[in-house]
Amino acid sequence: MNPGWPPQDEGLSALLDRQSEGIVPSAAERQVSPGGTARFPFAITSGGAAPSLHDLDVVSEEPNFDRRWAHIVAVAGGAAISRQYVLQVRPVDVQRHQYGTYPLLIVWRERGGPPVAAARYELTIRPCVRVKVRPAGLGELSLSIENCSETGIEVSVTVRHHGSSWSKGWEFELGAGEGPFEFSETLDLPSGAHGGKLDLSVSAEGITLFEKQIPLGRLGPLRKWFRKIIAAAGAIAVAGGVAAIIAAFFGPGAGLQPQTIIFTSVPPGYAKPGTTYHVAATGGRSGNQVTFAIDPSSTSACSISDSIVTFTAPGTCVIDANQAGNARFRAARQAQQTVQVSRHRLIRQAITFTTTPPTGPLPRTTYHVAAIGGPSGRPVNITIDPSAGSVCTYSSGTVTSSGTVTSSGTVTFNAPGTCVIDANQAGNARFRAARQAQQMVQVSRHTPIPQMITFTTTPPAGLPPGATYAVTATGGLSGSPVNITIDPSAGSVCTYSSGTVTSSGTATSSGTVTFTAPGTCVIDANEGGNADYLPAQQAQQSVTVVSSGLG
Repeated sequence: MNPGWPPQDEGLSALLDRQSEGIVPSAAERQVSPGGTARFPFAITSGGAAPSLHDLDVVSEEPNFDRRWAHIVAVAGGAAISRQYVLQVRPVDVQRHQYGTYPLLIVWRERGGPPVAAARYELTIRPCVRVKVRPAGLGELSLSIENCSETGIEVSVTVRHHGSSWSKGWEFELGAGEGPFEFSETLDLPSGAHGGKLDLSVSAEGITLFEKQIPLGRLGPLRKWFRKIIAAAGAIAVAGGVAAIIAAFFGPGAGLQPQTIIFTSVPPGYAKPGTTYHVAATGGRSGNQVTFAIDPSSTSACSISDSIVTFTAPGTCVIDANQAGNARFRAARQAQQTVQVSRHRLIRQAITFTTTPPTGPLPRTTYHVAAIGGPSGRPVNITIDPSAGSVCTYSSGTVTSSGTVTSSGTVTFNAPGTCVIDANQAGNARFRAARQAQQMVQVSRHTPIPQMITFTTTPPAGLPPGATYAVTATGGLSGSPVNITIDPSAGSVCTYSSGTVTSSGTATSSGTVTFTAPGTCVIDANEGGNADYLPAQQAQQSVTVVSSGLG
């Protein structure tokens, strides 16, 4: 959940409206099942240094999105003016209410300041369902459906006749890992609809998982039979008569169409006691009104009259929304909104790692990590990011609190690769949950080799404003580009525009420095490392810019 949605920074909506000049997204929509990974590549175009990963954040307006699923990694080899990144989303421990489509927003802030750029993505988390369709002979449709998810799901099967208004549907529940559920039915189409094709659709939790057109054969007499295979016992459930079988397998309300409740009002990020909030939501097509109530777990924090919520005391206010069904539609699944009630505006917290990881550690070595959080009193939760896989593991150590909370433990490096260490801290009635902090450690196969950057051009002395200088620098063998920039201390004296970047064993970068004012122009050159090479020590050139062309 991201309690800070929607972002309130001035100018963020304008950044989105102009399609985010600084962030260039691609593959804006992805679908993924629990345990899989959805990858959203994007580039950041900037004339300066690449942003730190801590300057990039992922938020979602959907409260069921778990921020721990998301991780941004940098891709090596990007050009100096276009840095390549990948947003990796790996949903794990997905609960039933967390299936659905999530709008995601990547926000770039410089050193925690206002947003520089933003980009939209869309992620759909879909249940893992295996569907098999047998040939449709004599008008008979045979399906096998298996739930390979780790939680129960509601499955809907719909058959429509292509070219007419005839349709038929079934709904049933499948428990975690249950199946295959098999059923067959000889379909009785109306007269005049015996030719053409059937449009078959299978969905779970409202998400379409399978669509197929099936040619019709000659229809036989109407007959229905259902059977459910219990894989563990190998038993087949048999009921006497169609009605009994449908009731046993599909439960009350089988064949009714589902309804969904969607909140159309955005709750306050925090609420003070004595203030109010007008809640609104839309429901399904049963025609019944969406009704609101305060969840029994939070009656001390708020109350409701009609659709006006009154916040009464500090705590968590949970608003329930329900909609009844009728002869055609099922009662909608309950939807909820959560509001934190506090006497104070929620204060930001920040997590800071107080230890520095080793450079290029070898497998079977360890690192003592520690992080300090904010004053909420909640523990700092240090974990290994799912993207790190088997590269490293973490065992917790001590947790101390003296106003702020410090957690520490031991990271064990197991295999070459990138170890990503996550640190999270929850909030309370006064403090926001802290933004996730990360440390990245490149685990090497062997001791990394040092690299060195050498400037291969020498600037002339006593250059006036308006003059230029073609600078070139060569780095080491890591394959990472040499990143030439103007040192922050010389921001008003000179500027740099990138030229060419080449690599044939060693990397070489070149560009043009333009002198703009008298003073000392300092040119920086940096090069990243990898599992085999250390990052190069920064190299610098200094140029004195005089007020005239005379030396």
